[in-house]
Amino acid sequence: MIYCLFYGFLKVGLPVIALVYLYLTCSSVYLFLGISLFFKDRKNIINKIFLAISLNLAFWAFCYALMTSSSTKEAAYFFNRLSSLSWSTLFSMVLYLFIYLTKREAYLKKPWNHLPLVVPSLIAIYLYFLHTTSANEIVRASYGWTFLIPKRNGVLWDYYYGIYSVVFALVSIWLILDWGKKSKLVREKKQSKLVAYSLLASLILGSITNIILPLLKKTYLPQLAVVSILFVCLVIRYSMIKLKLMSFTSERVVLDVLKIMNEGLIITDPEGKITSINKGALQLLGYEESNLRGKLAEQFFQSDLMLSKTGISSRSENEIITQNGTLIPVLSSFSVLLDDFGDELGRVILFQNISEIKQIQNELRNAHEMMMGEYTRLHDVIDSLPGLVSVISESYVVRFANQNHNSVFGESEGKTCYEVVAQNKPCDNCSINYVFENDLPIRGEKLFYNNRIYEVTLQPFYDIDGSKLVIRNLCDITERKEAEQELSRLQTEMARLERLNLVGQMAAGIAHEIRNPMTTVRGYLQLLGSKSEYQSQESTFQLMIDELDRANIIISDFLSLARNSTKERRYQNINELLKHLFPLLEADSFSQNKQIVFVAGEIPDILISQEEISQLVLNLCRNGLEAMEEGGTVTIRTYLEDDHVVLSVKDEGKGIEAGDLDKIGTPFFTTKEKGTGLGLSTCYNIAAHHNARLEFISNPNGTTFLVRFITKK
Repeated sequence: MIYCLFYGFLKVGLPVIALVYLYLTCSSVYLFLGISLFFKDRKNIINKIFLAISLNLAFWAFCYALMTSSSTKEAAYFFNRLSSLSWSTLFSMVLYLFIYLTKREAYLKKPWNHLPLVVPSLIAIYLYFLHTTSANEIVRASYGWTFLIPKRNGVLWDYYYGIYSVVFALVSIWLILDWGKKSKLVREKKQSKLVAYSLLASLILGSITNIILPLLKKTYLPQLAVVSILFVCLVIRYSMIKLKLMSFTSERVVLDVLKIMNEGLIITDPEGKITSINKGALQLLGYEESNLRGKLAEQFFQSDLMLSKTGISSRSENEIITQNGTLIPVLSSFSVLLDDFGDELGRVILFQNISEIKQIQNELRNAHEMMMGEYTRLHDVIDSLPGLVSVISESYVVRFANQNHNSVFGESEGKTCYEVVAQNKPCDNCSINYVFENDLPIRGEKLFYNNRIYEVTLQPFYDIDGSKLVIRNLCDITERKEAEQELSRLQTEMARLERLNLVGQMAAGIAHEIRNPMTTVRGYLQLLGSKSEYQSQESTFQLMIDELDRANIIISDFLSLARNSTKERRYQNINELLKHLFPLLEADSFSQNKQIVFVAGEIPDILISQEEISQLVLNLCRNGLEAMEEGGTVTIRTYLEDDHVVLSVKDEGKGIEAGDLDKIGTPFFTTKEKGTGLGLSTCYNIAAHHNARLEFISNPNGTTFLVRFITKK
C-alpha cells in the first residue's frame, strides 16, 4: 500500500492522491465509529449490526483506495471486484439495522421473513463478484481508475444493483419516517427526520456517481457512494450522542432516573470519596455539588456505613448530617460495585428521608398505646359487668365473652353461639340474624338450656375493620320471673299460651301460604300427567313434580346454611345429572332470550349428592343468566384435569367488580336488588360437603365458576 501511494505521488496527479486519501480517511472513520459504538454496549443487537455495516463500509472504501491508486488496469479490476462483496450486501445490512431501530424486530422471528432481505444481496454477489466481468470495464479518468457498468446481460441484470439499492434504501427511509411519525417522543421524531434525510441525500449522490454515470459510460465524477454514506453514519453518531439513539439502553434510563429522583444517591470511588451525587442528595444535605466532590461519604452519616464486600447490604435506618448540623433520619442501603473480575469499582449509597414516616410511626405508636389502654380498660369494665356479655360475629362465632358468661356456659370464645347453649343449629327466627339484617337493637327474654331465664339485649356495632358484630348481654332474671309467676301464675300461663298460639298460627300460616299452594300444584301436575292425552309429556310432568319437591327441600335448607349436610350420596356421573337438569335450564334461558350450552366431556363417576349438586348447578347457571344481557350464552362444561372432575359454568356478562372479588361467597353479600346473598354461599357449602373446591375467574368478558371434584382412587 505504501508503495502504491508513493508511486501515485510520482506517476499520477494530485486528484488521484486526494481521492485515495479521502477513501482511506472514510475507511478509518468507519472503523472508529463501528468499534467505539460496539464497545459502549456489546450486548446490544443494534450496535452489533452497526459494527458489521461499519466494517463493510471500511472494507469498501479501502478497496476503492487500492483500486484508484493501482498501477495497472488488472489490479484496479481486482480491487473493484473485491469491493463488490461490500456494496452488494450493504443495503441488506442497512435494512436490518432500520428494522431494529424502528422496533419491528418481531418481523424477523419467522425464518422465511429473512429471505427477502438476504436473497437480493446474494444475487448481487453472484452478478458482480462470482460472475466475472471483463477488465475492459475499468477505465482511466483524471482522478484514477473507475468502473463502468457493462450492458450485455439484459435490462434486468444491467439495472439490477440500481433497483436493489434504491428499493432497499427507500424501504429503510419509509421505516424510519413512519417510526418517527407514530412516536410520541420529540427525541425520536428528530432522530427519524435526521437519519431519513441524510440517507436520502446519500442515496441521491451515490446513485448519480455509482450507478447512473457508470451506466451512461460517463466519468465526470469519481464513485462517491462510500463517501456519502459517511454522512449517514455521522448523523447516526450525532443522534446517538445528542438524542441517545441506540445508546438509550435500560441501564442508561436507570442511571438518568437515579440522578433526578428525590431520594439521595451518592457514588464514591473504592476509597469512599464522593465522585457523583444527585439532586435529591444535595437537597437533603444542603450542600453544593462542588463542595462534596472528593470528600468521604461516611462523614455525612451519623452511624458507620456497613458495606458488604459482595454486593448490596441490607437496608437499615441511619441519620445524615446536614450543612447546618441537623440530623435527618433516613432509610439507607449501601452497595459495592464490582467488575467481572471481582475488583471493586466504587460504592453506591442510596438514602431516603423518613422524617415524616418516623413522625407518623410515633403518632401511630402513641395512638396504639392509647387504644390498647382504652381496650384494656374497656375489657376490664366489660369483664366485671354483672351480666353475661358476649360479642358475636355474623357467622354466629363468639369473639369475646366475659368471666360471668364463661362461668355459666363454659369457655365460649371461638364457638358458635348455638354451640355454647348445646344446640347443633341456629335458633328458629334467630334474633341475632335479625339484628344483622336490620341493623337495629333488640331486647327480649330467652330460656336457655340451663333452665335459666335471661333478659337478652342485642346491640349492633361495627368492628374497626368494618365487619358487623353484635354485643349480647344476658341478665339472669330467673328469680324475678319465678316470683312474678308465683304472684300471677294464671296470668303468666295465659300469656304463655297466647304466645304459643301466636307461634302456632305463624307456623300454620307459613305452611298454608307456601306448602299448600305447592302441594296443590303438585297434585294437579300428577292429575294431568295421568291423563292419556298427556302421556307423551309424562317425563316433563315428572320433572316439574321433582322440581317442586326439590323446591320444598330448598326452602328448608335455605335458612340452615351453616348446618352440615346429611344428604345421601352415591357414585354417579355428573353428565347424567346435567342432562336431567338441562331442559329446565334451557327453559329458563329461552324465557330470558338467552342461550345455554352443555359440552359434556368424558369423566368418571364420583361420590355426590344428586340433590345438592342439582341445587349448586341451578344456582350457578341462574346467576350466570342473570349476569348477562339478552342474546348472551351460558356454557356448561365437564372435563377431567389432574385427577379432578371439573364442572365449569361460564357466562358472557360484564364480570365481577374488582372491589367485590374478595366478598364472593360471603353470606348475605349480594349485588342483586332482590337477592338474599345466600346462593353462592350455599354453593360453597355444597362444594365443601363434597370435598370439592369452588373457584372463579372473572374479567370484563364474563365470569367462569369451576368446581373441582376429587375422583375416586
